[in-house]
Amino acid sequence: MKICITCWKYVESNKTPPTALINGLEFAPIPKNLSDLTPFEERLCIAVLYVMKIKELGVDQQFGLHGHCVLVPVDVHHMTTCSPRPVSGSGTIQVALMLKR
Repeated sequence: MKICITCWKYVESNKTPPTALINGLEFAPIPKNLSDLTPFEERLCIAVLYVMKIKELGVDQQFGLHGHCVLVPVDVHHMTTCSPRPVSGSGTIQVALMLKR
């Protein structure tokens, strides 16, 4: 089982981590009318686009934000009158950087 370092510290001291499911921190159920949306329809519902850099944190294989998170508002009228970019052309790219040592 993989567990993050923060939760591991709580478990070692016989305490419940604050982000545990037992504390009521879980995702709300998705309403029925939203659970059947296609990726195209989901993109039409997005009012804000998120631009962020996500990288691996430490040795526990978790991911986190690095740097700033930029929120770009979307003109809803423009978005509903023209088709959005396809998911495959969303501009998301995965980059692997190698450092010189």
